[in-house]
Amino acid sequence: MHYFRLATPLDALGKPTPHQMSLIKGALRGIWVQRIDQRHAQQRLFETWQARMALLEALSLLK
Repeated sequence: MHYFRLATPLDALGKPTPHQMSLIKGALRGIWVQRIDQRHAQQRLFETWQARMALLEALSLLK
């Protein structure tokens, strides 16, 4: 993560240029994609856990 301080107050900056807007949008999109990836990873983890529990249950029935 990159942190940076603004040298001037936000009011003095005025409206962002189109280039700055695209940079901001790109950064936000990156964060959003990261969030989705995390959610998919959690889902996969849950599915492997479910499969492992089903396997243990099947093995216990064989005894």
